[in-house]
Amino acid sequence: MNRRGLIGRLLALGIVLAIALFGPSTAQAQAATELTVYRSPTCNCCGRWVEHMQRRV
Repeated sequence: MNRRGLIGRLLALGIVLAIALFGPSTAQAQAATELTVYRSPTCNCCGRWVEHMQRRV
């Protein structure tokens, strides 16, 4: 096997491993859509954060 073939196989193996390791956790994170937010009456950042999260869903 030449060097180019070996590099191609290693790259393909790396991609498959990355999908196997990181794919399921990404899908689980996208499935969660309910959040509990404890807002402070003296701070406006909570409201802006909630608006940001609502735009992402």
